[in-house]
Amino acid sequence: VQIKKEVEKERENNLNLQKALEEVSKLNDELKNLHDEKDNLMRILAHDLKNPIQSIMSSVKLLKGEDDPSFIDELYKNISSQSIRMQNLIKRLLEFKELENGTIKLNISEFNSRSLSEKIIKNSSISAAKKGITILNECASCGLMLKTDYDLLYQVFDNLVSNSIKFSPYGSKITLPCKSMEKIHVFEIQDEGPWFTEEAMKRLY
Repeated sequence: VQIKKEVEKERENNLNLQKALEEVSKLNDELKNLHDEKDNLMRILAHDLKNPIQSIMSSVKLLKGEDDPSFIDELYKNISSQSIRMQNLIKRLLEFKELENGTIKLNISEFNSRSLSEKIIKNSSISAAKKGITILNECASCGLMLKTDYDLLYQVFDNLVSNSIKFSPYGSKITLPCKSMEKIHVFEIQDEGPWFTEEAMKRLY
């Protein structure tokens, strides 16, 4: 009888130990996922901060030796605008807990697509000029009214235009058309850069 009790107690201890090990393994997986998410967020932030930083640096370089008051004023405005944009990006990082829980707050506002496309082109003009690239704003004539988070939508388009400039050949052009299809607004960014390879297309989504 005593041996039977000890065997049962040993079996119970083993089950408890196995359960504890499973809990530890689960916690390790959760910590790894959280670490990976934070690493991914930092990579995204570093990528998104690169564009405004480069724009500010380019504006500062152009200020040296510049005599045209109106152009100087434009450069100062660009530096101010890009600084505010960086501040907003950092603020998004500080809201990481909301991102993690999928409860990030959207700042919904109503605005005209023209203001968005014009701002994107204006803030991309310096990097485009360095490669002799012309950006055509075909969306300006549409004037579509949008109701969404302006900053987040701007970030998406700005990244796409930035990539277009980066991979487009010198002296080419980038076009920003848009159109309304029933209840859907369609925005496009067309460039003359290289196409995706078939292998890249498979991994795109």
